Amino acid sequence: MKIRLGFVSNSSSSSFIVLTNTSDKIKYKKLHPIIATEEDVIKLRNYGFNETTTTDPFSYPIKYNENLEPTAMGFFVACNQDEVLDFLVSNNIPFKASCQYGNEYISYKKDSNHVLKAFNFGHHICMYGDNDFDIKSLMEIGIEPIQKIPTEEFIGEFNED
Repeated sequence: MKIRLGFVSNSSSSSFIVLTNTSDKIKYKKLHPIIATEEDVIKLRNYGFNETTTTDPFSYPIKYNENLEPTAMGFFVACNQDEVLDFLVSNNIPFKASCQYGNEYISYKKDSNHVLKAFNFGHHICMYGDNDFDIKSLMEIGIEPIQKIPTEEFIGEFNED
C-alpha cells in the first residue's frame, strides 16, 4: 500500500526558462533569439520567477549555482501551467518550457506570430507500449509532433472560459 504525504496533483508539472544574460548576446541571439529585456525581467520577478544558472527547462530542479553568473529566470509549477503560458505570451516575453511532465516543449520568441509546441513521442511510446503505439492515430486526433500555433489563437485558448 502506497501512502502519499504532501502536495498531490493530477495536473502536470512544468518548468519555464527565460534567458536574460549571456556573455556574447549578439552571437547567442542569432542561435536562440529568446533573451528577455530589462522590462521583461521586472515583470518576471513580480510574477515569481527567480534567477537561475540553468538554461534548460528539462533540467529539474531549476537550481542556482552561486559560482556562475545568472543567465536566466526560472519558474516551476506543479499545476496550472496555462496561467504561466498566458502570462508569458500575453506580455510578449520570450521563453522555453518543459510542460506535461517533460512530454512537451513549448517556446516563444519575442514579437513572434506563433508559439512552437513539440511533442516527445518517446514518452507516449514508453507509456502505451511499443506495439500499441500508432503515431498516425494521434495525428488524426490533432496531436502532431510539431505545431506552430498562431499567437492570438494560443492566447485565445486560455480565454475561452
